[in-house]
Amino acid sequence: MGLSDAESRFVVKAMTFLTVICVLMIAGFWAYSYFTAEKAKAAPPVLSGANAETFSPEVTAFDIEAHEIAAQRYMQSGRPGSALPHLRRIAAAAKDKEGKTVVNALYNIVKAQVEIGDFGDAVGTADRLIPKINDSLLPSLQVRKAIALYNVKRYDESSNTLREVLNRNPNNAEALCFMGEMEAATQTRSPTAERFFRRALEADSSYLETKYQFARYFENNGDYKNAKLFLRQVLVNDPLNVRAHARLGMLYYYEQDADMALRSYQTALALNPSDYNTLYNLGELYRTLLSDNENALAEFMKALEYNPSHSEANYKAGLVCVENEMFKEAIRYFEASLEGDRKNVRRLLQLAAAYERISDRATALSLYREITDIDPLNSIAIRKIKYIESEPKEEPSPPQTAVP
Repeated sequence: MGLSDAESRFVVKAMTFLTVICVLMIAGFWAYSYFTAEKAKAAPPVLSGANAETFSPEVTAFDIEAHEIAAQRYMQSGRPGSALPHLRRIAAAAKDKEGKTVVNALYNIVKAQVEIGDFGDAVGTADRLIPKINDSLLPSLQVRKAIALYNVKRYDESSNTLREVLNRNPNNAEALCFMGEMEAATQTRSPTAERFFRRALEADSSYLETKYQFARYFENNGDYKNAKLFLRQVLVNDPLNVRAHARLGMLYYYEQDADMALRSYQTALALNPSDYNTLYNLGELYRTLLSDNENALAEFMKALEYNPSHSEANYKAGLVCVENEMFKEAIRYFEASLEGDRKNVRRLLQLAAAYERISDRATALSLYREITDIDPLNSIAIRKIKYIESEPKEEPSPPQTAVP
């Protein structure tokens, strides 16, 4: 290397010194991990009931940090269901049972439960957490409890919880935003809902949920321009917001802009491949605006992998199969689309027609009669019943005589 003897000796000493330092650091890390794990063995779990999970107590601070990072990433990418096991792991294994780590984990569990629609569990978790939580997080927790109460039809309790938050702080953006959501749910065009949303924006313009919900309000009223404006404001501050990308796709679809809708849906699915509603919407885009039945069916099938009971995905998959003359497959999808909604005449008509196409007249006739029981004046079913009943029945073939 062209070094002098003195320089070579210095390099050797430096390398030896660094090696010793590395060995000591590794030994120290092992020791820390061992003693942390030993302390964690005695820590009892804090969750009980349906949400509880049994975990090994040998969890280090590094394990908890890893779960925190994983949960945060899942929450940010719109996958709260995937975040829940990590959050429960933290709550069950963290050593500071009444401290910040567990409280934050439980708080995020409530958020995740609300987002995935586990509203009953969210109320229970919130009730257990409220006595422990600090004043800075309490209003946000109460708003999420109010959302959960509203969705389990405990409306008075939901309103009382929101009023309690607003009595303490009339400018709480989260509470004002949800008040706007409730008003918008009862009346499509609601000046009261608009006032709540605008008050929430004035109280905290950085609270992105208000902008997202205001965009939904404008979308429901056919004002796609303002809806897109608010969604873009969300994405300026949070480029990875899955819901905003997915809803932008819906707006472009309504405007018949297939290219931009496709881009938005694909971005949302790149961030959250298991978003079955966006998979369904992408399938509908392929089916209607792009006339691409092959990709449409593929996307409907992906949606059904994540949510087999998605009635519209089953129905639209059945329609695509009919167009491709895959009638037995269409029957399977139409039957699935009717689970829990057997009085849906539109779907029953498609199912009956599919049975006709495979020459199963008896089943088709039974289905058309089922339709007239629901809708006695249904002209299509009445006409089909008369047609099938007037058709000559096929005579059974005579038995074949064996040739001696």
